[in-house]
Amino acid sequence: VAQDRDGFMWFGTAEGLDRYDGTEVRVFKHIPGDESTLNSSWVNCVYVTMDGRILVGTEMGLDEYDPETESFIHVTPGNDKKGVLGSLRIKCLYDDDEYIYAGTSEGLARISKRDGNMQISRLIPAAEGDMKNEVKAILRDVRGRLWAGTFDGLFLFDSDNAPVRRFDVRKRLAYDQKNNYISSLYSHPSASTCGLTRQIPLLILT
Repeated sequence: VAQDRDGFMWFGTAEGLDRYDGTEVRVFKHIPGDESTLNSSWVNCVYVTMDGRILVGTEMGLDEYDPETESFIHVTPGNDKKGVLGSLRIKCLYDDDEYIYAGTSEGLARISKRDGNMQISRLIPAAEGDMKNEVKAILRDVRGRLWAGTFDGLFLFDSDNAPVRRFDVRKRLAYDQKNNYISSLYSHPSASTCGLTRQIPLLILT
């Protein structure tokens, strides 16, 4: 769910992207053969960037909504000649002054706002499990650190977009294979002003 600067509410669903204007709902879907529609009708996330753009993460890549034509542009990084991003499930989105971050089924993608190029960081070797690289949540905390919540724990990144530390959220149990699954991250807005920055940098939902 997201709200844009014009007040529209956007809802990602398994059957399209819904826009609510306070009175009516308009549904945007993928139409085969029409490149101006969504890559896929299965929408995993909707995100409004710092400069007001509406990004849509689907089961088949990343789209940007064009409010002038009420259509969609398929986001293709300049160095993505093989169309890798368009084949990935986009699970979550985040942006800062320099990058758009996309949590994908294959790791964390970082797209430069300066040159449009992309870098993808795998969190663990693929041999350890197909789903363990799936990023479900991204957040920069009040200390400026970038975090990624995944199917298999919490990762802290450095400035080079490489994971430098992994945290187990809960003790591993033989009968609970998903006990380190993280669904959401939240940084408390007052943490830096109430003495909690070092003790409680972010809230983790599992």
